[in-house]
Amino acid sequence: MSMENISVLVVEDETHSRNTYRILLRQAGFESIHLLDRGDAVLPFLKKNKVACILLDLNLPGTNGEALLPLIHEEYPHIPVLVLTGAHFVETAVRCMQRGAFDFMTKPVERERLLVGVRKALEVRDLADTARRFQGGKSQKLKHPELFSPILTHSPAMESLFHYMEAVAPSSLPVLITGETGTGKELIARVLHRLSGRTGDFVACNIAGLDETLISDTLFGHERGAFTHAEKKREGLVARAKNGTLFLDEIGEMSPQTQVKLLRFLQEGDYLPVGADTPRRSSARILAATNRHPEAMKEGKDFRKDLFYRLAPHSIHLPPLGERPEDIPLLLEHFTKQAAMDLNLPVPKIEKNLVQALQKHDFPGNIREFQGRVHDAVGKSRGMSLCHKHFHLPETLTAKSKKDDGFKPDHAFLPLDPFPSLADAEAALILEALHRERGNQTRAAELLGISRQTLNRKLRQDKKSPHG
Repeated sequence: MSMENISVLVVEDETHSRNTYRILLRQAGFESIHLLDRGDAVLPFLKKNKVACILLDLNLPGTNGEALLPLIHEEYPHIPVLVLTGAHFVETAVRCMQRGAFDFMTKPVERERLLVGVRKALEVRDLADTARRFQGGKSQKLKHPELFSPILTHSPAMESLFHYMEAVAPSSLPVLITGETGTGKELIARVLHRLSGRTGDFVACNIAGLDETLISDTLFGHERGAFTHAEKKREGLVARAKNGTLFLDEIGEMSPQTQVKLLRFLQEGDYLPVGADTPRRSSARILAATNRHPEAMKEGKDFRKDLFYRLAPHSIHLPPLGERPEDIPLLLEHFTKQAAMDLNLPVPKIEKNLVQALQKHDFPGNIREFQGRVHDAVGKSRGMSLCHKHFHLPETLTAKSKKDDGFKPDHAFLPLDPFPSLADAEAALILEALHRERGNQTRAAELLGISRQTLNRKLRQDKKSPHG
């Protein structure tokens, strides 16, 4: 990235710090650097000058940095703002991120940390411009349509996501992939890796499934002799993903301790293997996935907000299968052929009304559930015509009306007396899901729209309950 024509604004009331930032930026190749020492001078300056990035102190005369952030973000959303402050409080960092800050740095800021932050901010700005050009431009063609071939879709929403994926794939910043269970988040991550052109491997890890005592060893590895039975050096997943992609699945289920370790790794960009004395720099690009909704993660109390913002400079939300009825015919044909091959049966003929019948149903487990039900139906058909009776769709997959008039509360609940508590209702749903899936916890979790780890945790909690 050429820095000569990039203009950086430094807003800092301390003369020494202001001059230090100017020197560091000049040494890094930035020639156009503007200095301000008051907060109330920022907006008038931005009206007359083009700026690519802002370094903003919080404690400023005139107007403080926190008050300035939403004003800058509203009028100049394309300009990334890096907050600099002497106070290190998680609440302050979260407030700044919520008000539009790109990053948050605690003084004294190390030279490399400052320059990496500025370069990443500029990279995101350029990628955001590219993404905006892609989105809404139906005439734009994908540069690498062949890389999307594993994803079967005719959905306009998915095609729009493909353009966005091509735009952000070259970035080194994390991507947060959200969507319901079974929507294909890991498949999206693998396509992003191939689009990125990275020379290293794609390394996948279910981070929620890691034992708390082994998290550091699994991710960062260990040196020989680091602990008892550590007879040889072990390379962690971060090292295995060198110059490649590290995919962290089910991040929404991480424990608070694991969240702290991951946040530190994302902030610093380096890691320390167990038993090592010298930190090692990571060159892996981080992709993270969760079936939790982004807004729920931001508003909830069990997931660190500062970690959320670190993971989500780019974000992709996958629509559920119920919002993509146009994909049902394509998926049905593909999974029918696949199942017939697996079962060594002739490919059954799909009866005329089957597609319409399937399009009227929701599949809580999404594509993963749909694939399993097609496989089961093909087996029941024994290679003959495939029809509605082979699916035996449960009552929970309530048929949609031809015209969805929205939520009707008078039909949403049965008249329950006495009305159950939330805990009782959750326990009843879990038991019903296990019953319908004949004790298969993986399938039951998919039916409930939660992860297998979450289901196991709830079952353990229920056993410990005095009412369990």
